[in-house]
Amino acid sequence: MKFPKAFVFFMILVLFSETFAKHIKKVKIKEVDLKVERKIVISDNEFLKDNKPVIETQKIEAQIPLIFFPYKEKIFDTVKKEIIDMTVPIVGDNTLLEFQSNYEVGINNGKIFSIKLFQYEYFFGAAHGNGEIVAINLDLRCKRFIKFFDIFAEKKHIYDEATKTYKEVYPLEEIKKILKEKIKNEKKCDLFEEEFNKCSYIPQIFLKKTGIEFIFSKYEVTPGVCGSFTVEIPYEDLRIYMRDDFDLSSLGIK
Repeated sequence: MKFPKAFVFFMILVLFSETFAKHIKKVKIKEVDLKVERKIVISDNEFLKDNKPVIETQKIEAQIPLIFFPYKEKIFDTVKKEIIDMTVPIVGDNTLLEFQSNYEVGINNGKIFSIKLFQYEYFFGAAHGNGEIVAINLDLRCKRFIKFFDIFAEKKHIYDEATKTYKEVYPLEEIKKILKEKIKNEKKCDLFEEEFNKCSYIPQIFLKKTGIEFIFSKYEVTPGVCGSFTVEIPYEDLRIYMRDDFDLSSLGIK
């Protein structure tokens, strides 16, 4: 029985695609939800009231991602530990009144794995709680962390339509201009501009399918009232500043 050439070609393409897909080793994740609400006795001498222990309610809500990497390298053990440290509370600490943690996976395509972690802790006797955001971006093929200048060029020559000439720009400075407007207009936050404008200040990044989130920690370049927060810029606004040798397909950009 003879098959048309188009059919044979289609079947070869399907088989090749399936074989290729099997060799893409994605990170596997299993989520564990932890919820605890219980009475705790705080008996440390510094917290006694009328020489009597204090009874408080401890509330814990944690989303814990158990990560299974397809490779065995030291870097992946380091990442696992950081994830556990961020998302798992020390339940035996009787001064911990409130703990929250959750996470978001940005990209998991066999080339890049990115995850954002959030943690909030409030301890007895503290004036207020503290929230923290941390992002981890991994190049699975090269088995290394992805940083700002792995994606963006230090300097680029970009064609200016107005002058019909190429102008020299520094991507970090240009991206900071975009971020400054978004922080002031969307987040309604003031900036410590001297600190923000320093060449040594490079905001933390979180790679997503739609764009890059830039992470700002509490007190880092904004007043404490702003807390920790993120600002997203879509890839279409960032692409012009990216390195020429960066693999755009790893981010899903064509």
